Amino acid sequence: MTFKEKERLIVYLMTKYTFLKANYNTEFYCLESDLVLLINYALRHLDEDSLRIINNDFIEIKKKYWWNEYYSRTTYYRLKNKAMMLFINCLHNRKMV
Repeated sequence: MTFKEKERLIVYLMTKYTFLKANYNTEFYCLESDLVLLINYALRHLDEDSLRIINNDFIEIKKKYWWNEYYSRTTYYRLKNKAMMLFINCLHNRKMV
């Protein structure tokens, strides 16, 4: 899976996740709550850097270059790739349990 494919997948999942969390009292949320539980599980199992990156890039969607305060450009992209892979693997592994 390429960097861009991982990014698109996580953007899609987080768009659904934030919508479901915002509409938690609706019947639709009840039908899709497994997705929220699965994503919450994955987020709890990320290391500090991975959680920061997933949160800032895909959930809260911080301003562009938010990472300058924490990482160099090279380090950020290396850690982002790692964070996305860990997140996807965690989703996959939990699904299999």
